[in-house]
Amino acid sequence: MQWGTETKVFFSVSGKPGNFGASVYNFLFKELDINAVYLPRKVLDAAKLIESIRTLGINGCSVSMPLKGQVVEHLDELEDLAQATQSVNTILNEDGKLIGHNTDCYGAQQVLERLKPKSVLVYGAGSVTASVLTALRNTGCTDIAITGRTISKAEALAKQFGAKVDDGSSNFELLINTTPASKDPENKELFGLLDRVEGLFDLPVSPTDVALVAQARQRDMILSPGFEMSKFQLQKQFSIYTGIWPEIEMLNKALELNGFV
Repeated sequence: MQWGTETKVFFSVSGKPGNFGASVYNFLFKELDINAVYLPRKVLDAAKLIESIRTLGINGCSVSMPLKGQVVEHLDELEDLAQATQSVNTILNEDGKLIGHNTDCYGAQQVLERLKPKSVLVYGAGSVTASVLTALRNTGCTDIAITGRTISKAEALAKQFGAKVDDGSSNFELLINTTPASKDPENKELFGLLDRVEGLFDLPVSPTDVALVAQARQRDMILSPGFEMSKFQLQKQFSIYTGIWPEIEMLNKALELNGFV
């Protein structure tokens, strides 16, 4: 396809960008004959990001850690779920009006509907955690505990979502890790939680098993690596950007071609 002035441009931004989104999006654009390109970039300043989207006329921007909560105050409008969670992972530029969306809830809910946990321990209290807690509530899970490095944040989320702060005394069906710490086996706090659960739902995306996922796999635990949630959230996000709902088979093909499954 010949790129030019009519080519739509989409970004993904993160403190530590990867190629997952670019791999899948650019595959879909080619398969569906859409004149567009998707590029990952490292960004740490939310205000400058929004200014750049406006200045350059970027059509859409996918937002990852640590910006999901930080971009909220700089946008023109939030859809209901983004407003409720105060977490944005999708910015749509609608004729100069920047609208924040949350498709993380949808992605997490699809995974949880497969796993059907009755009790969950959530590690991490960043902005994406609110999306996970909303998905848990939507799937009917009520036995939820939260833990992480910053207990005050865990306490605030627990109060907001009717959960509890983990006291270390209970076991759970599922551990949900919402932090990048699954890549660091030196994080004894997180890795030690595997002894108290039957399964793992890990959010960080990698084409190969990160350390926490590898340990869970060795233990033959119920498992959902990060690319599974990302696949579903991207499905909904793609429809927001293009008006087209990509079939899951096409997404699976993109993942397979790029080494994620």
